[in-house]
Amino acid sequence: MKKSAFFLCVFILVSWVCLWANSANNENGQFFRVYFKDKVMARLAMERFEAGAMEISYTDKYLVMLLTPEEYDELSGLNYTLVPCPDYDVHHSRCPNITREGTIPGYPSYRLVEKTFEIADSICKALPKLGRIVDAGDSWEKTQGIGGYDHKVLILTNADIPGPKPKLFVTGAIHAREYATSELALRFVYYLIKNYGKDADATWMLDHHEYHAMFYINPDGRKHAEKGEMWRKTTNTDYCKSTPSKRGVDLNRNSEYSWGTMGSSDECNETFWGPKAASEPEMQAVQKYQDQIFNTTPKLGGVYIDMHCYGEIIYKPSAVATLARKFSYFNGYDAVTTRGGQAYEYAFYKAGVAAGCLFELGTKFFQDTTYFEQTIVPKNLQALIYALKACRDPLKIAEGPDAITLSITNKVLKATIDDTRYGQTVETQNIAGAEYYISTPPWISGATPIAMTATDGAFDEKSEEVTATLSPEYLNDKAQVTIYVRGKDASGNWGAVSAIFYNQPNAVIPANELKAPITFTFPHPLIPPATIRLQLPHAANIQIRVCDLKGKSVATVLNQTLGTGAHSLQWDGKNNAGNALPYGMYVFELRAANSVWAEKFIMVK
Repeated sequence: MKKSAFFLCVFILVSWVCLWANSANNENGQFFRVYFKDKVMARLAMERFEAGAMEISYTDKYLVMLLTPEEYDELSGLNYTLVPCPDYDVHHSRCPNITREGTIPGYPSYRLVEKTFEIADSICKALPKLGRIVDAGDSWEKTQGIGGYDHKVLILTNADIPGPKPKLFVTGAIHAREYATSELALRFVYYLIKNYGKDADATWMLDHHEYHAMFYINPDGRKHAEKGEMWRKTTNTDYCKSTPSKRGVDLNRNSEYSWGTMGSSDECNETFWGPKAASEPEMQAVQKYQDQIFNTTPKLGGVYIDMHCYGEIIYKPSAVATLARKFSYFNGYDAVTTRGGQAYEYAFYKAGVAAGCLFELGTKFFQDTTYFEQTIVPKNLQALIYALKACRDPLKIAEGPDAITLSITNKVLKATIDDTRYGQTVETQNIAGAEYYISTPPWISGATPIAMTATDGAFDEKSEEVTATLSPEYLNDKAQVTIYVRGKDASGNWGAVSAIFYNQPNAVIPANELKAPITFTFPHPLIPPATIRLQLPHAANIQIRVCDLKGKSVATVLNQTLGTGAHSLQWDGKNNAGNALPYGMYVFELRAANSVWAEKFIMVK
C-alpha cells in the first residue's frame, strides 16, 4: 500500500513537470482555461494577472490565461478551476485567407499605423474646414533617431464656428496588442464625416464641439504587435536588457497620477511602471496634451476615454458613475470603480477634464473581425456619440433624460423624453418638461426655448412622448433649419440635446417606371478601389457619374442596363482619362429611368 502511494505521488509529480515542460510553447508560461463562477471572479483574475489574460467568454464562464507555475498555484487556491490548453493559439481568430491592403495580416478590419495616419492626413486635405492634425510629441524610437512616430492627433470640428468648444478626447493602443482600440477611434471619425451635413446630430456636434483622436499612444510597440507578436509595452531598450522581447514600459502604469501603486518594479514584467512617474516620452506627450485641451480658462467640461482590450468593462472614478452607466446603456459593459494607477486618471484628477474613464473593448486582445464589426463598432459608436453630445457638462447632463425618436410631419414636432436609459441601476425620475429651439442651441446666448407638451396631457412618467407645432415666426420655408430638443426630469436635470433637420431634402427619389426605390451603397469615406453595390427592383438603364461640387462630371462609373436584383462594381477612383482624381469631396449622381439621385462623399487615401 505504501509502495502504491509512493508511485502515485511520483506519477503526479512527473506528470506535472511534463505538463509544464511539454506545453511550454511560450517562454512566459503555459495557457490554461480558468473557469469562474461570476463576473466578480472574472474581473479579479483579469486584474490580478492582467498581462497574461488572453480572452474571456462570459457565456461559458472561462478566461484563457498565460500563467507561470507561481501564478497557477495562486489561482488554484482561489476557487478557480484550471484546465491546461497546450494547443492554444493567440491568433486563432485571424482570417488567413483574407487580405486587405494597409491592414494587419489576417485581421482585415484593423489598419496599420501608417495607413491610419495616411487616412487622417487625406481627410484633412479633403476637408480643411472640418479636420486638422496636431503633433503632440514623439514616440521613444523617434526621440532616439531610430525611426518611430509623431503622436498625431486628428481634430474634427467646424473651423468656421469659433470656440472655445468642449472636447471629447479618445486614445487607443496604449498597449500595443489591443487591435480594436485604434480602429474604433477611426470608425467614429468615419461616422462623423459621413453624416456631417446629413444628420442633424452629427452636424451640430461638430459645429459646436470637438472630437480629438490620438489613435496610437504606443505606435512603436504597435508595429511589433502588427507582426503577430504579443507585444504590450513600449520598445525602450533601457529596460530588461537581458531579455529584449520583454523590454519597455507599461504606459498604463507610467502616469504621473498614482504612479507606483499598480503594476511592477521589475523591468522585465509586462506591467513594469518605469523608473519614475511619466518617465516615457509617450506618457509625457499624452499628459501634456491633456493639460493643453482640458486645463483651460474658462473650464469647458470635456470627456476623456482611453480605449483598451478587453473584458467589456468601463473603469471609472466614483464621481463619473452616472455617466459611465449611461455609456453602459449603449455598449452593455459593466461600469465598475477604477483600480489605482490607470493612465486615464491623470486627465480626471490633474488635467481637469470633467469626466474620464476607460473602455475595455470586446473579449480578447486579438479580436476577431466579425465580432468587432457586428458588436464592438455599433454598440460603442452609440456610446461615443453620447460622449460627444454630453461633453459640454457631462456629469450634469448624464443625470437628465434623453431626447429620442425625433420626427417632424406637417410642422408637428414629436419626440420621446426618456429617463430610463442607463445600463445599470440608477435612481430615475418622472419627466417634468421638454422644449425645443430653432437654429440656435440652448447654450448660446439669445437662444429661445419653446415649450413642448406631453402627448397624453401630463408629465407624470419616466418616459413621455412630447409634441409641439413648430412656431412659424421662426421658420423659413425655403431653408433647412436645425431643431434642437431636450427634456428635463423632476429633479430639474436637463439631458443631452438631440436635433433634427426641418425641410431636409429627400435623398432618394424612386424611379416612376420601377415603382420602387433603388438601393445604392458605397463605403464612406471612400478609399479606392471601392465596391459600389446596387439593388434594383426591376431591370433598368443605370448611369452613375462622379461630379465635382460645381456639378461638373469628372468620371463615369457605369452606363448600362442592369437586370433585377443585386449588382456590384469596382471604381478605381480615376477620371475618364484614367488619371487618379485628387482626394476630396465629390458627388455620386445616379440616374435611373426618370429619376436622379445625388449624394456627397469624401474620397481619401
